[in-house]
Amino acid sequence: MHCTVKYVVIFLLVSFVEGRGVNGGFSCAGCTIISGIADQLAQIHNETLLAASLRLCQMMPAVAESYCIEAVTTLEPIITNPKLSEIFTPDVFCYGIDICYLDPGQSYCHLFPRPQMGFRQSVQLIKDLLPPEPQRSAINRHLAHISLDLCRFPGIHELCEMFNRSWSLIRPALDVDGDWFSIVRDTVHNYTQPLLDELDWPHLGFATGFMNTTEPLLIKGITDSLYLRLRARNRCNHRDYQNLSRNGASSYDGITYVKSLARNQTHDKPLLVMYGMYGNDICNRFSDALPNMTTPAEFYRNVMNVLNVLNTSLPFGSHVMLIGLVDGGFIYPTMENRIHPLGQLHGNIHYRDVYTWFNCMEMGPCSAWMNGNVTLRKMATMRAQKLTLVLKNIVAKERFATFSLRYLDNPVLSVMWDWKQKGKPLWQLLDPVDSLHPSQTAQPLLAHVLWDNILRNFPEALGDENPNNKKIEQLFGDQGGH
Repeated sequence: MHCTVKYVVIFLLVSFVEGRGVNGGFSCAGCTIISGIADQLAQIHNETLLAASLRLCQMMPAVAESYCIEAVTTLEPIITNPKLSEIFTPDVFCYGIDICYLDPGQSYCHLFPRPQMGFRQSVQLIKDLLPPEPQRSAINRHLAHISLDLCRFPGIHELCEMFNRSWSLIRPALDVDGDWFSIVRDTVHNYTQPLLDELDWPHLGFATGFMNTTEPLLIKGITDSLYLRLRARNRCNHRDYQNLSRNGASSYDGITYVKSLARNQTHDKPLLVMYGMYGNDICNRFSDALPNMTTPAEFYRNVMNVLNVLNTSLPFGSHVMLIGLVDGGFIYPTMENRIHPLGQLHGNIHYRDVYTWFNCMEMGPCSAWMNGNVTLRKMATMRAQKLTLVLKNIVAKERFATFSLRYLDNPVLSVMWDWKQKGKPLWQLLDPVDSLHPSQTAQPLLAHVLWDNILRNFPEALGDENPNNKKIEQLFGDQGGH
């Protein structure tokens, strides 16, 4: 039986936030989010903040649960103080117990609404609730130890790192239908496994997705992907793919990941390689975002380094597709006035508030595009267009011995256009929690646009349809469907 196998290697390297930010960084952000969820649990279940905090701990992975309980127990004298309810906001609380703090030259950053009496005064009132010395110093040391160690454990580690990897707060979504109640009441525990999975969902995405979700509260929508379409075209492609994606990479990191390519140049069949940077070389966490973007010269060097390695490792007759960068300038105007899931209970946190908070703490995934400054957003788009032009020029001018090189437009713009033509709002195409990544609604649409583009312009890259597909299925069955 003749099989021409096309092996798929997908490079989809999403945005990365360097460093730890300011004013306490990841620990501060984690404290704020957890305190906010605990406060909402207390209101929904009509229980004390202490009881709600312990409830939240019980929803965490076993390896992190004990650390969470230890932190809550340490803070019990403050949490149970009746005066706390008069001044409590998650931001003020975390600054008051010194998990968040003011770095030199920085101002207070807040996700939740500001306290009525003023931030500095409210923080001091929280500090006044701490017991006197030496117990106060002991609590601070204990909290510092717990905060440090928590970020090393599965589940909590991913919570700390969620700001370091693309705003992946319970990614791809805690609550795709906007019903925050359904999540905090019944299914907060459902995000523990995604956290242990490092917040990655390649099995549902447009590139290498292969299964529909069985957890509709986490993510809603069908799965379609380039891999599934290649498999349908040629059943010899069954489970013959490699996803070299990593949350936390830009074109600078491509040279490292390409060395993980699992293919023998001499004995294996040709590959189809999809190389996409999307917004990684534009997005960064800094307030002075533009100087921290990749320049066209740097981008050219980084991409060429990867292509030269591929030229020495890909089987002859392979195909490489360079995908243009995305234009993220639509994100802010699309999302700014919408209520974020964290603010769903009281309608008091908009996406613009989340963006401002992250930019204040210099730990967001894309300070340029997720910004109220329209000039900065336009400058980021101009840089993305220049980097895309670099890709087009490489395809036009460079030649490689082992593979053909092609350019593909980024599919996001086409998906957006089609969606708007149908009279549907763009926000439905964005993940409702991070508002940066495509929602599961968008994933199959992206796969469709990319596939049609390749099939129409570069069909040789997909290989011929295998006339023996039915025989393969008869011999080997469904093989798990993917």
